Amino acid sequence: MESSEQELGLAAVEVTIASFDAQPGIEVSSSGGTGNVRVVPPVDRAGRFPAAGVAFRVVYESGLPSSVLRTRAARTPLSLASFKPSSLPNSPSYISETSGNAQGRGIPRSLMRVVSADGKPFTLVVWIGPGASHRERAALALMIESLSLPKPLPFI
Repeated sequence: MESSEQELGLAAVEVTIASFDAQPGIEVSSSGGTGNVRVVPPVDRAGRFPAAGVAFRVVYESGLPSSVLRTRAARTPLSLASFKPSSLPNSPSYISETSGNAQGRGIPRSLMRVVSADGKPFTLVVWIGPGASHRERAALALMIESLSLPKPLPFI
């Protein structure tokens, strides 16, 4: 399990559970008095996603535009089948995946789902390597099904 957080106008907190030793999922850079916080895909110490690896991440970002924050409450249990490729242009899962070197580092395309828990939006993201065993995939699915989300507060 790996966890990191940063605050730079936009607070980002993530927790990643992976079948390998994942590096921090948030990168921070600054230039000319401005800062940038990026949520990046999980990789090992060599900067690669293992072909047989699986990873699950929960991301919370505050300071997002209200159009991104509105989401319906998720009903539990969640299922891996409910995760889909992202349609958000700047979603945390795709910021680095769409850069030219993601495939060269073995990063599989992620699947995601945005859920509301206690009125706050959380992005759930999974990565499944092409060589992941049935056992690893089943463990990932079971972990997702075991999630419990607080009842959401109504949007005002």
